[in-house]
Amino acid sequence: MYVSGIVIVRMETLPRISRIAALLLLMVLCQAAAAIAADASTQEQAIIDAVKRANGLETEYWAHPDAYPTWEALYGHYRTGYSTTIAERMTDYTLTEEGDPATWVPEQVHVAGFDGDSAVAWFRTPPEFGEEGTWGFEPFMIVRLHREDGRWVIYWATDSATPPPAP
Repeated sequence: MYVSGIVIVRMETLPRISRIAALLLLMVLCQAAAAIAADASTQEQAIIDAVKRANGLETEYWAHPDAYPTWEALYGHYRTGYSTTIAERMTDYTLTEEGDPATWVPEQVHVAGFDGDSAVAWFRTPPEFGEEGTWGFEPFMIVRLHREDGRWVIYWATDSATPPPAP
C-alpha cells in the first residue's frame, strides 16, 4: 500500500517462541562461539609452537652435531621446521659458519593472523642480534608459515622496523 509518499508494508506477526526455546537457542549459540574461539586458540598455539620449534633447530644441531653426519641428515632436520629453500640455506650456513648462530628461540611469539593453511607471526629481535648486535636486524622479525603434511613450517622471514598490523 502506498500513501502520500510513504510505503506501508504489511508485516506478518512472527510466531512467539517460548522463553525456554529462546534460552536453549542462546546456549547453543554460546557453545558454538566458544568452540570457534577454542579452535582459534589451538591454531594460534600450534603456530607459536612451530615458530619456536623451527628457531630451536639450529641450537639442537649444535648441542649434538654428530647426530647429523651428512648434509642430507642436517637438511632433513631443518625440514621439520622450514621450507625446502630455507632448510637448504640453513644447512649450507650451519656447515660453513662453525657455530655462528643465525637463529634464536623467541621468548614470545605473536600470531598476526592465519587463514586455512597460511599464517603470519612476529617476535622481537633480541639486542644481541639487533641493530647494534651481530646481525644488525631491525627490532622485529616477521615470518610466514604454510601448513605442510599437517605441520606448520616457516617459508619466509624478514626483519622489520615495526610488527605487522593486526588483521
